[in-house]
Amino acid sequence: MFLSLHHLTIASHIKHKLAFILWFGWYGFNTGSAISITGPNQAQVVSLVAINTTLAAASACISSLLVNYHIEDKKMGEGSFSLTSAMNGCLGGLVSITGGCGVVEPWAAVVIGFVAGLLYLYSSKVLVRARIDDAVDAVPVHMTNGVWGTFAVGLFASSDRLALAYGEVGDKGLFMGGNGTLLGCQCVGILFVLGWVTAIMFPFFCILNYLGWYRSQPADEVEGLDSRYHKSVKSRDRVFVEEDEDPRDEVSSHDENSHLALSHYGEGNRRLRYNIEEHKRKSSVMTTSSTFDEEANNRLNT
Repeated sequence: MFLSLHHLTIASHIKHKLAFILWFGWYGFNTGSAISITGPNQAQVVSLVAINTTLAAASACISSLLVNYHIEDKKMGEGSFSLTSAMNGCLGGLVSITGGCGVVEPWAAVVIGFVAGLLYLYSSKVLVRARIDDAVDAVPVHMTNGVWGTFAVGLFASSDRLALAYGEVGDKGLFMGGNGTLLGCQCVGILFVLGWVTAIMFPFFCILNYLGWYRSQPADEVEGLDSRYHKSVKSRDRVFVEEDEDPRDEVSSHDENSHLALSHYGEGNRRLRYNIEEHKRKSSVMTTSSTFDEEANNRLNT
């Protein structure tokens, strides 16, 4: 049974739904940790954590969505409301509020989330310009906003909220009247984590690179990593069309010297697309779908 090309958007829909599942799971992550706090103020801390988690995620989602629209509108004359930007911005907001969800005021959670959405967009574009492959934007979402969330605690932590959660207050956020001690401690924590990860992982990746395991071969990337490394059935990775949407019709709708070649890229979201490649043809347009499959595979292998 052939599948319509519009069914390929199912993967995108699943990705967006997974973002909401992660959002829901974050309540178990943040509020679940707060439940372990014992004392008469437990209910207040848990409710504050849930509220701040919600506000930061929503704020980051909106800021990322609207700013991305503005950037596209400025560059191309027409913007789009990108759900990918919205969902990744939302996840960035969740990451950023995790460190301070129990010690900042709700208005501060909105600010932290709003900044997180902007940082996600900026760092994502920096990676693209630097030609660093991060298909799922893990660095912008987790590293960038993890650093920002840790730093934000030193800016927005409230003495009242700290007292409710921990009972003792040594210092509070710089923007809340603190003397900078807490901010300094947060910065030391950030530097320690960065140093620890670098010291452990840099030699590891150097070894992988030396052994030739750091990345796959270009031919394997074109074929699809699922097929090459996990031995999945190649036919699952193909793009099929409805029988009434024969690809030969699309070929004939272009110049007779044009051919619709199929290419796909494994890993990540398995981005599938059609590429129109101009070439001189010695024979007529394909007459059977099997011929189309054979020719497409030959072109992929060359």
